[in-house]
Amino acid sequence: MNKMTEIMNKYRGWKMSYHKITIKEVLKEIDGGRLFLPAIQRKFVWKEEQTTKLFDSLMREYPIGTFLFWDIDTETDDIKGYTFYDFIRNFDVRNELNEKRENFVEKKFKVALDGQQRLTSLYIGIMGSWTIKEPRKRWNNPDAFIRTELFLNTSSNFSNGEEDDVQFEFLFLDPKNMPKNNNNYFKVSKVLNYNNTMALLMDVQKENKYSENEMELIGRLWDVICKNEIINYYLVKESNMDEVLDIFVRVNSGGTVLSKSDLIFSTLTANWLEARDLIDSLIKNINRSNKKFSFNNDFIMRTMLYVTDLPIQLKVDSFKANVPKIKDNFPKIEDAIKTMVLLIEDSGFSNQNITSYNALIPIVYFIYKGGDYKGSKKELIKYFIVAQVKNLFGVASNSALTETRKALTSKANNYELNNKQFELKQFNDIVLTGDRNFIFDEEEIEKLFDELKGQYTFMILSLLYPEIKIDQVEFHQDHMHPVFEFNPDNLKEKGLSDNDIKDFQIMKDQLPNLQLLKGLENKSKSKTPLKEWLAQGNERDKYLPKDISTELKDFRTFYNERKKVMKTKLIDILEVSINEEKIDEIIEGNSDIKNELLNTTFYLERTSITNEKYEGKMIIKGPKKYVLLKGAKVNPKTKEYAQEQNKQLKEDYQDSIDNNNQTTKDISFESPSAAAVFVIGYNENGWEEWKSKEGKQLKDFIERGKHDE
Repeated sequence: MNKMTEIMNKYRGWKMSYHKITIKEVLKEIDGGRLFLPAIQRKFVWKEEQTTKLFDSLMREYPIGTFLFWDIDTETDDIKGYTFYDFIRNFDVRNELNEKRENFVEKKFKVALDGQQRLTSLYIGIMGSWTIKEPRKRWNNPDAFIRTELFLNTSSNFSNGEEDDVQFEFLFLDPKNMPKNNNNYFKVSKVLNYNNTMALLMDVQKENKYSENEMELIGRLWDVICKNEIINYYLVKESNMDEVLDIFVRVNSGGTVLSKSDLIFSTLTANWLEARDLIDSLIKNINRSNKKFSFNNDFIMRTMLYVTDLPIQLKVDSFKANVPKIKDNFPKIEDAIKTMVLLIEDSGFSNQNITSYNALIPIVYFIYKGGDYKGSKKELIKYFIVAQVKNLFGVASNSALTETRKALTSKANNYELNNKQFELKQFNDIVLTGDRNFIFDEEEIEKLFDELKGQYTFMILSLLYPEIKIDQVEFHQDHMHPVFEFNPDNLKEKGLSDNDIKDFQIMKDQLPNLQLLKGLENKSKSKTPLKEWLAQGNERDKYLPKDISTELKDFRTFYNERKKVMKTKLIDILEVSINEEKIDEIIEGNSDIKNELLNTTFYLERTSITNEKYEGKMIIKGPKKYVLLKGAKVNPKTKEYAQEQNKQLKEDYQDSIDNNNQTTKDISFESPSAAAVFVIGYNENGWEEWKSKEGKQLKDFIERGKHDE
């Protein structure tokens, strides 16, 4: 038993009848103001291919399904307060919304409860147009948009193959710029000008370009649209809007026609008449005129539930009772959403680098609840980047939404924010499906450097360059060593091995060779070699130590050294503390490792490009007690990209450094990285830089401790 039959059986007591009409007749109803759409219907979402395939199905005499119309008589039915919309006749990608019907020409009319995508496609294809945007042209360029109409390619070689093949080729074409080939194209709308096939074919024959087979095809098209009663519909007479909504939901919840959010949207608009216009207007506003973002009904529905502290699950039955609460709070919800969009827009985000829109909902919640979003901007953006890079909202997003909301507020405190200042560490205790969490460890930091230039590298660079005003200037991901230099022939000429050449093809597109550069600077830099670019007086990247060669032949060293600096900074930004916690556990709970650590001297040596040697010895006396021994030779300067706390340490211990830049006493640090920065003057990962006399890195002890547990 199909879905429509089930519905008919359930509502057998209603005044319901079955009808058959032609496509031409149903389009006359639409065009004449006698068939509309209810507010509970979603907007038109079909693509050109779906529309052309519908016409192919009609020509192949495939069934296109049953329709369901609601019959209304304004003299007997109270429709006061109900909202109805016209079908779209001329679709335009710049404005995809239906026009609201303000006045009714007829006292009696129908409303389509099921079948609006098919009906709209027929209306556009036979009586209207489809305005498309040409690729690679800007949205603010009027010449980027072309008005097309539907044509049948009468010269196509018809397939009798698989059922899914397109047998009759329909195309949306520009009438002013038709394809220059040997095919004949017949404008579909022409069939409406004739009352019978004979009259149509007589006129077509006068054009003297169609073969007999093509004439037969055109005649078949006229039959499909004007003669055959293809539109089969049930007509229901019911004045109770709740009953109409119920039948609408039942008809549309059986397949994939509508998503859950679409059904909730229908429930919302049935009980709040202005909802559709308000939400359509909001989506249009936040997506911007240039389609910068791709917010949709699903995002708005989930956000409404989330910020009003309702269950996240999209359930039609439970949603209806909460419509008044959402309606009352909509102005505040709308403001919070718009503020969130400004926040991410100012940080350089767009559809090109957003992988999860659901990850933005907790930000809306924080703003909605009165959080200090201006003072918390840096942490909010950090959260958004972490959520996307770790794909925390890609699987079981409802769980991620529920848990983040719990972490931000307390039910016992009437869902007020626990902290008006947002901090990513508020989510540290959240564990999602598959043991996913918001915490980075060193292994995950390391994997970030495997990413190739794209969405994720942009996000990571945004963390590394927080001072950049992306909202004021367009910034690009720039290759420090230009891509053109990595031509295999060029690398071979420089004496590089085949293995180096192979590795460099990947390494050139990874984080250590990327920076954020102003758009105009990036274009002017273009193919300029890095060494030459710096020699021209351009600003030196803050993650490029001065003692590193910028010659292409030294690219591997450049890559590794810059990676160390960037990795150390990311560890600082993302507050990676797993090793600190682990060493505390090891020192207190593993006597063998403890004794080895406490009895090992660790060494660090670094020679600058000017042959200045910086070195030191370090011992561990306990948790957060990393002691730099007296006599260390330190860099007198701390680079601008070193952590602020380490700059301060250098100033605090200035009296412990003599004129030869050697320390005159032991100095204790809370981490090995802080001790490393103190010695060499710029950010380093101390877990890798401090080594035993045998060359074993400090982190090797930690790894051994993990395996011994």
